[in-house]
Parts: sequence; structure tokens; C-alpha cells
Amino acid sequence: MDASQRAEMYVDSLEEEGYRAEIDDDGDVFFRHEGGTYIITVEEDEEFFRLIFANFWSLDDLPEKAQAVRVAHDVTRAVKAAKVFRVKDNMWCTVEAFHDPPENFKSVLLRSIRAIQAAVARFAEEMRKD
Repeated sequence: MDASQRAEMYVDSLEEEGYRAEIDDDGDVFFRHEGGTYIITVEEDEEFFRLIFANFWSLDDLPEKAQAVRVAHDVTRAVKAAKVFRVKDNMWCTVEAFHDPPENFKSVLLRSIRAIQAAVARFAEEMRKD
């Protein structure tokens, strides 16, 4: 299955779950969920699956950036499958996995979204404590 076929498979699966999904100019798939935009990157490695929730928290200054990195490490360690990390002045969260065959991503799609939501909620809670 080539990259464009996988992108179409992702779109079809998301639409079956009730999402409106589109393929962007890079061939990645994006969709909205509860006010946020999620991205499924379509890589050359057909077994690799990455779901991204980008720019969920903006960082204003150096102390906040340092705090965010510390909190991200704690959240990544605590929430199964989710990785929280800094990209420039924003925080991102991903779930990454290998699926063989690629169609197996369907069985964990909703759980992956929930893992990201849990990680983002925990990150926000920890950031607001101080």
C-alpha cells in the first residue's frame, strides 16, 4: 500500500467514525476533534503510524518553557503511549506505533485520541498549579 492509498484509508476510517478528514498538500491527513486539529502523518514506512495534536499550548517566556519541558517529561512517563514535547514556542502531543498491516491502526485510533486528550489535560493541570 503506497502513501496515497494509506492517506485515503485514514480518511475513510475517520469518516466512518464521524470525523471530516482531509488530505493536505504534504499528503498528511488532518481532522478536527473537540476544537483541536489532529494530524496523521503519512510516512514512507507503511507500518509506522503517528497521530499528532500540535500547538496545544503556547509558551511565552523562558521560565514557562523550562517548566513545560519538566511537565512534559512527567506526563510522557505517566500517560501510556503519549509523548509530549516542545516544538519552538508550542507544545505538541503524539501517539506513535507500528501496525502490520497498516489497517490495524483502526483498532487503536479512538484509544490514541483518548491518550492524547489525557496527556494534554494532565499537562494543562500541572502547568496551572504554579
